[in-house]
Amino acid sequence: GMPAYQISTKSQNNLIQYVDKIFQLGLPRPMDMIFLYLIGFYILLVTLKIDFRLAIVGSIAFAFSSYFMIILAFGHMTKAHAIAYMPLIVAFVLYTYREKRWLLGSILTSLFLALQLYCNHYQITYYTLMILFFIGIVQFFKEYRNQNLVSFAKRSGVLVLAGLLAVATNYTRISTTMEYGPETQRGKSELTKEDGKKASDGLGFDYMTNYSYGISETMTFLIPNFKGGAKLDEIPKDAGIDIFSDQKGRSINPRVYWGDNGADAPTYVGAIIVFLFILGIFTVKSSMRIWIILAIILSLMLSWGKNLESVTHFFIDYIPAYNKFRAVTMAMVIAQFGIALLAILGLNKFLNTNHSEEKTKKFKLSFYISAGLCLIFAVFPSIFLDFKGPNDSAGNLTNMYDYRKSILTKDAWRSFAFIFLSAIALWFFIKEKIKKQYVILIIGSLILIDLYGVDKRYFNESHFADEKTIIKTGADSFVLSKNKKKSRVLDNIESPFASSRASYFHNSIGGYHAAKLMRYDNLIRKIYDEKTGEIRDVDIKSNELPPILYKKVLSMLNCEWVLKNKLKAQKWNDDLEAQLIKPQGNVWFVNDVKWVDDERHEFISITKDDFKPSQ
Repeated sequence: GMPAYQISTKSQNNLIQYVDKIFQLGLPRPMDMIFLYLIGFYILLVTLKIDFRLAIVGSIAFAFSSYFMIILAFGHMTKAHAIAYMPLIVAFVLYTYREKRWLLGSILTSLFLALQLYCNHYQITYYTLMILFFIGIVQFFKEYRNQNLVSFAKRSGVLVLAGLLAVATNYTRISTTMEYGPETQRGKSELTKEDGKKASDGLGFDYMTNYSYGISETMTFLIPNFKGGAKLDEIPKDAGIDIFSDQKGRSINPRVYWGDNGADAPTYVGAIIVFLFILGIFTVKSSMRIWIILAIILSLMLSWGKNLESVTHFFIDYIPAYNKFRAVTMAMVIAQFGIALLAILGLNKFLNTNHSEEKTKKFKLSFYISAGLCLIFAVFPSIFLDFKGPNDSAGNLTNMYDYRKSILTKDAWRSFAFIFLSAIALWFFIKEKIKKQYVILIIGSLILIDLYGVDKRYFNESHFADEKTIIKTGADSFVLSKNKKKSRVLDNIESPFASSRASYFHNSIGGYHAAKLMRYDNLIRKIYDEKTGEIRDVDIKSNELPPILYKKVLSMLNCEWVLKNKLKAQKWNDDLEAQLIKPQGNVWFVNDVKWVDDERHEFISITKDDFKPSQ
């Protein structure tokens, strides 16, 4: 259901694409994205007059944050691409406000915003604008106190113009998205609910917050396996834990993950980075600390989604365009950016100020907080946690809880060790036993080892292959040999509306996109049960739809084949009753129009015996 112009069209006259290629240095994917992560954050720190060696450490801290690697493993390249330009936009907005050559800053802001818009992931751009909003607010009050609002107004005006120029360079893509958006599930709904009320516009609360980070789950910033690890990871068979039944009696393999259905894998910022971030809170006194902390707090609150309903509902109801985006956990990119930035600013401040008793106290307090949290969960994990997941079955699962506890304590000790080693290096620096450049080298190496070790859990050799292979099943082969008309196929081997497997071989009625066309999405939701992963097959009741609905709908969609399982497929009308209609072909004319009161009755009318798809 995704128009090709949203994903496939090329605009040769958009010169921004050639600039983008220059910044990627022609590197193969995904190295091109990793390089953009690194170079973008490095340039940001250099524009803030950070020592280039420390800027290299900062770029590593930002680039290897686990979430940025996980999205590469999952193939979210446009998201990664847009994130990579976030530091560069922030860099030159700050440059415009701080430096005398503010026109140069605004020009570069326009360039990098244009590059981010070219990436075509507007949710990341939306989060970037949130960061810029806080920068603008803090800058306004700073200039107000300094009685310099005229300069602030000029620079802000030029930045607004820069933004408009960036939008203009990407007008083709933006305009097609604006045209497409209202027709999708992110647009204005035409559906009337069964209670007679109008369905809400944009994405619904439940859909938006399906992936919500747990409030306590945010501890994965410091301890990666705080909630067990990746969502789909099974407990190893050699752990001695048997397969058990869930609450519905289905046999499932036990999972290590026991969080609140947050991200697919834990977001780990880095133990050392969290330690340095806390140090930055205590040592950095500039206005930058204010907007960074404000942005981090907001991003965490947004990422909690259904776990902080009041804030989420407020943004959905009152903040423009917020209800057009899904996966609220994505807001954590702001926190990851801000934590890495303040951590390096804090380390820079620490390394470049005179030793004092106050400086030593702040260092010790930062260590006690970060290392102390790790130590508590390493030694006494059961005091605060029960290790029970929302999807665990009833019964004696002590062995599974013990296993989850063991991997938490192991990672807690791991994080404590990295914080302890980095603290030793800083302590030797305070005592003038080691020079600054060696401290930077030691801490940079520790950060790289720490983040690389966690990244390898979720982004490793198993995600690469010389040639992508999709296995053709016996059912696929049967349909390919018989389907001379190229009729459409319903794939029940995997979820037809969450997988694109069938599209590799057939004309599928399914597939997945985060912005489905509204009318088709409404149709899917009426005939497809997302919870069970099956086509609805219900008895006729007052507000429920009978089996004849989906049979007629599939006929209307020219669906002639059903893949039952990996070995079995059958022709759709081999299994039809006499009352059913054969597939209608690729296109057909409308013979008659039946008028109904609303969209719900439109679906109900399809179930009538006298209804034909050509109506």
